[in-house]
Amino acid sequence: MVSVTAMTVFVFATYITEGGLGPWVSWDYIHDDWQRIDVFEKEIVPQTQRDRFLVTWYMVPFTSVIFFSFFGLGQEAREEYIKYVRFVKTRIFRIKPKEQPVLPVSANGEVNNANPAIVVPLATLEPLRTPISLSSEVKEVAYSMSVNDTSRPASAASCHDKESKIHVDSVP
Repeated sequence: MVSVTAMTVFVFATYITEGGLGPWVSWDYIHDDWQRIDVFEKEIVPQTQRDRFLVTWYMVPFTSVIFFSFFGLGQEAREEYIKYVRFVKTRIFRIKPKEQPVLPVSANGEVNNANPAIVVPLATLEPLRTPISLSSEVKEVAYSMSVNDTSRPASAASCHDKESKIHVDSVP
């Protein structure tokens, strides 16, 4: 914003010092003979006037390049450029993209972090090796059901869980 203000002030100051603002008579008076191009020899025009003219002339393309470098080379803009290139490549030129492996693993065995939702170390997929310990009450109930009652298993109505203790009623 500061550079735009400085450029505008420079252009106005140059314009006023060179010849000043002409009188406003009418639209026709201002735009009369607008297709005329004045040609001067290089030796007639002083060097300072030529320098100011060239600065005001090249200021717009120079600032346009700076503006594009700020906003046209950002991450979001580059992602959009990649999308457009892929679209042209696949839809217009019919070039098929390279087939990606099913799992995002490189040839060296390293995990590709392009899609972090799929990254799962293989060590976490091993089965659980710690034994499950049962309380002594559960062991007694299981033993008594297998030894004493061989006719039929206890029904769901006969097993009750009260106060975190297991009671098994005998079934007739």
